[in-house]
Amino acid sequence: MDENSRTKIDEISGNNSLEYDVCLSVFLDHLKAKGYSKSTLKNHRICILEFLKTLKSKDISNLNDVTEKDLIAFTIELGNRHASSTVQMRLHQVKRFFAYLVKQNVISYDIAVDLEMPRAEKSLPKDIPSTSEYLKLISVIDSS
Repeated sequence: MDENSRTKIDEISGNNSLEYDVCLSVFLDHLKAKGYSKSTLKNHRICILEFLKTLKSKDISNLNDVTEKDLIAFTIELGNRHASSTVQMRLHQVKRFFAYLVKQNVISYDIAVDLEMPRAEKSLPKDIPSTSEYLKLISVIDSS
């Protein structure tokens, strides 16, 4: 972690409000230092901003005050708007965010560590060849 990020962490560690913007900025700096692509950083930023916006709408101003109930409500909210694969991806990003903040002693407990991921949707392939198409394929195969 660079000195600037460490200074930001030290500033927010003693701050009861745990400024969301600073936490997100430091987390993204960490991912950038690890070599994550711009696209990945953008996706993490969008996802975590969506989560933080949800917390703000519930008047939760301290990440230490987030409860399992808040995470479940966020999961349900995501499920109402997105496919299960998107929900899984976004929850994974939130879990990584919390894990990082605990590791850096910004928050005291990782409330997301036990969050269960929703089951992935399983679907059949969409373009299955018909019987006649299979027969055509088989007839093309050299049987010698």
